[in-house]
Amino acid sequence: MTIWEAMNTSFRTVIFISVTMSLLSQLYFFLFFSGVLKKKVMTICSFALLVICAVLFFVLYDGLFHYEDEAYPRTWPVAVSSFCSLPAVVLLIIGLIFAACLIVEFAKMRRVRKAQLSPMAIKETIDLLPVGVAFAGEDGHVALSNLTMNELALSLTGNVLSDIRLLQKEAGLEGEENDIGKLSSICSDGGRFWQFTSGQITEEEKIYRLLTATDITAEAQLNEKLKTTNRKLTEINSRLEIYNRTAEELVISQELLNARMQVHNETGHVLLACRHYLEYPGQMDEASLLKMLKLTNAHLLKEYEDDDTEKDPLVDAIRMAGLIGVTVSMSGVIPEEVESRKLIAAAISECATNIKKHTDGHVLFVVTEKKNDSFTFSLSGGSSGGNARIEECGGLASLHRLVDRAGGSMEVTTTDAFTVKIIL
Repeated sequence: MTIWEAMNTSFRTVIFISVTMSLLSQLYFFLFFSGVLKKKVMTICSFALLVICAVLFFVLYDGLFHYEDEAYPRTWPVAVSSFCSLPAVVLLIIGLIFAACLIVEFAKMRRVRKAQLSPMAIKETIDLLPVGVAFAGEDGHVALSNLTMNELALSLTGNVLSDIRLLQKEAGLEGEENDIGKLSSICSDGGRFWQFTSGQITEEEKIYRLLTATDITAEAQLNEKLKTTNRKLTEINSRLEIYNRTAEELVISQELLNARMQVHNETGHVLLACRHYLEYPGQMDEASLLKMLKLTNAHLLKEYEDDDTEKDPLVDAIRMAGLIGVTVSMSGVIPEEVESRKLIAAAISECATNIKKHTDGHVLFVVTEKKNDSFTFSLSGGSSGGNARIEECGGLASLHRLVDRAGGSMEVTTTDAFTVKIIL
């Protein structure tokens, strides 16, 4: 069977489709290799195959429609008649050769794409960037933009990106100074935050506008968390300032209270000691009284040197009570904590002074009792025959405030005797 006979059968459609596809493929490969490889061997070969494929298509087309039509003028009558008279196997061999050439050209094209950059490869790479990129001429018309920038422009402006100035206006980068100065701005497209940077580049004496957009959503969220944290820290600092002022006032108040109690106690002890000496001269050593007067005056006038030796406040309180003629009788568990000993010492000093002054008593009974985590101190003395009406003021009021600050409670009774009960 000849080629002409095969063209008049049902294979005619298959043959023409194959030849047409081969012609289009050769045209594509020639354009690719000529644009990338220029005057290389593959460019020449693809051009030769393109010419051969075009001639084959023309010959087959002429042979199919004009071979038997005597009235239709033939272009190449001898060549067309000779070719169409060949066996159909020749056409099959030519098709296999073209298929092999297409496979070789396709493989070469893939190697060239991997080894060399092409405009399409650059465009595909820019499209894959997570950063929005757009180039435009001086008039603002876009020359190149990637997919990210196109989507961002559609989200912000509602239109396809065609004029870069519209997107710059939406991003807050208006004016020529921004185009040259490469200033940046931040805007949101709803769920994400973008930082736009505007500038310009020069290529072959042409000036192009450049606009980039960087997704800074994570940074913006961290910045918002930082602002929230800073606001909380500012509130905490304000509360700390109030606390510091309050604490300073409390410390000053405590110091004043301690000073008042110390002056009250020492002055009271000196006066009561002098009174006791005048009433009972033989019961008290005159030298001890003078020494106590000297120390008290020096303390009040700040004419003494600080004594760094550690003293027990409870022992000092019992000693001072003895100087004014009051004997302290203690029973029960004596606390070992420094603060508790200071508090009971202050209570002994105050109660000894009040017993001597108001009831003319000579013995102060101190009973301590520990229950679970609490201490109970009962200080009593004097008799109901004396001036049992004692108001809680002066030293007793200061003692009450000390007990309150220590978290305890204090009660003063004068039914049968002067009694002070403290519970810590």
